[in-house]
Amino acid sequence: MNAIRWWGLAVVLALASAARAEDEAHVTRLTAQPAGRPEPALALRLYPAARELKAGNAAGLYYRAIVLMQMVDPPGQADALAEHLSEPATKLPRDQAQKTLAAYKNALAEIEIGARRQQAVWDIPIREQGVATQLPEMQELRRAGRLLVLKARLEILQGNHGAAARTLATTLRMSRQVAESGPLISSLVGVACAQLALAEIENWIASDDAPNLYWALTELPDPLIDMRAGIEAEQLWLEAEIPAPLLAAMQTSVLSRQQADDLAKQLGELFDMAGGDARGSLSAMLTPAGQLMLPALASYSQFKQELIAGGRPAELVEAMPVAQVLALRWIEAYRNLLDESILWAARPYPEAKLGIAAFDKRLREVSASPAGLYARMLLPDVGAANRAQMRLTQKIAVLRAIEALRLHAAEHNGKLPASLAEVTAVPVPVDPATGGAFEYRLEGKTAILRPAKVADQFQYELTIEPQAD
Repeated sequence: MNAIRWWGLAVVLALASAARAEDEAHVTRLTAQPAGRPEPALALRLYPAARELKAGNAAGLYYRAIVLMQMVDPPGQADALAEHLSEPATKLPRDQAQKTLAAYKNALAEIEIGARRQQAVWDIPIREQGVATQLPEMQELRRAGRLLVLKARLEILQGNHGAAARTLATTLRMSRQVAESGPLISSLVGVACAQLALAEIENWIASDDAPNLYWALTELPDPLIDMRAGIEAEQLWLEAEIPAPLLAAMQTSVLSRQQADDLAKQLGELFDMAGGDARGSLSAMLTPAGQLMLPALASYSQFKQELIAGGRPAELVEAMPVAQVLALRWIEAYRNLLDESILWAARPYPEAKLGIAAFDKRLREVSASPAGLYARMLLPDVGAANRAQMRLTQKIAVLRAIEALRLHAAEHNGKLPASLAEVTAVPVPVDPATGGAFEYRLEGKTAILRPAKVADQFQYELTIEPQAD
C-alpha cells in the first residue's frame, strides 16, 4: 500500500480508536447546571456567521499557518499538547498551556482569519501526480485543530465564553474547509478535527456557569462534513495515472503497439507505488510489461468474454492488445464500484446503511476477483467514511438534546423530564442514524441518552445540579 493509502488507513483507525467491545458502550458522564435561553438566542455562535465572511482563499492562510507552526516547534511541544488534551479539563496546567499557545500565536491568528474567508481553494495536484501525491498538510492541520481546542479550553476555564465560542467556531469552520480540500482522506481529517471541537463543547457544558448552546449547535451546517465530494475526488487517483488521451483511446479503439507499451508502463508504475499487498502475485522482479503477463495467463480470456458481454463488439475486443484488455476490465470494475459508492454516500444514513452493507459485500467479492485489482488498490472504505460522518452528526444531535434538557431543567426547578416528549421549550432532535427518537430514560436525577449504534456504541449520562450560591 502506498504512503497515501497508509495515511488514509491511519486516519480511519484514529477515528475508530474509541470503539469498544460489541456490547460495551462508551459512556460520557456530564454533571451540569440548568441553563435557560440566552438573549439573543445566538449571542454565542459555534460557526462563523455569513456576515463575518470576507472574499478570499482560506487555503493560502492555512498553509501560512503551517509554515509558522513549523518555525516554532520546540522539542517536546507536540507531546505536551497531546498531554494537555488527554487530561480532564479542570486539571489543565494553565500557565503551561498559555505558554504553548503564546508560541503559536501568529499561526493561530492566520487560521482564525482563514476560517472567515468565503472560499478554500486548495489546488492539490492529484490529477497531475495521482497516487504519488503527498498530503503532509493534513497531519499539520490536525495539529492545528488540537491547538485551537487547547485555546478554547483555556478560554472556558477563564470564563471567557465569547472567546471560547469564537475559537470553536474557527475549529469547526476549518474542519469543514479541510474536508473540502480533496480526496476522502481530507474529509476524514475534517471529521477528526470536528470531533475534537465537540469533545471540548462537552467539557464546556459541564463547566460552571456554562451558557446554553442549543441554538449555537442548531445553526451548524447539516451535515457539518459532507463526504460526497471526497469520495467523488477518489476518481482522480486513476485519472492521473493514465494520460487522458490514452484513457479515452482505449475505450473505443485498438491501441497501437506503442500505446500498449505506454499503457503497460503506466500500469507497472502504479503497481510499484501501490506496494506488495496490491501486487498479489505480480513479481517485483519483472518489468511492467512482464508483470502484466502473470495475471494475463489466468484472466485474459475471461476478461475478453466479460468485455464482450458488457456490450463491446467481439471483433474489437479480440483485436485489442493484452494490456488493453486487462486495463479496461480493471478500470471498468473500479469505476462501477466507485460510482455506486458515490450514490450511497449521497443518501440519508437510515436509507444508505442498508445499501452500504450490500455494497461492502459486493466490494469484497469484486476485490477478490481478477477484475478487482484496481478496486483493491484504489477504492476507499466508503462504509467507514459514512459511519465516521454519521457518528459526528449524531454527536451534534445528542449535544443539542442535552442542551434542550438543560433548558427544560431551567424552567422546571432543576428537574429533568421523565421522557423527551415532556420537553416543549425547543424541538428535541431525532437520532439522525434512525430518524426516530433517541433512547432515553431517567434514573433518579440522571438522564441517560443513547443513540443507535453506528461505528461504536456510546451514551451520555447527564446529571443536573443547581448552581452554587
